[in-house]
Parts: sequence; C-alpha cells; structure tokens
Amino acid sequence: MPDPADIACRLLRFEQQLKAYEKLHADELAELWRTLNECKQLIAALSQAADAAQPPIPTRTQDGVGI
Repeated sequence: MPDPADIACRLLRFEQQLKAYEKLHADELAELWRTLNECKQLIAALSQAADAAQPPIPTRTQDGVGI
C-alpha cells in the first residue's frame, strides 16, 4: 500500500507545478494582449495622421463650380 505522506507530497508538488504553469501562461497571454493593443493604437494613430495630412477632396457645387 502506498504511503499516504508520499502521496500527499506528490499531490502538493503537482499542485505547485500546475499553479506555476497557469501563472506562466497567464503572464504570456497578458503580454501578447498588451503587444496587440499597442499595435492597434499605433495603426490608429498612423491612420489619423495620414487622414490629417491629406488635403480635402473638392466637390462639385450645384452650379458646376469645382471639380
């Protein structure tokens, strides 16, 4: 019959490994989300800057003046 103390020690180690694994992947996922959000913010800023740099497009008026 297995020693209950040995089983308890194995369970404790297993639980600690699971917690470490869970934390590691939570930290990695959080970093990936941060990087993704930074990229989205950069794209939005670049898009706004490009829109601001373009001159307005002239439109036709009812009397045909304009383009």
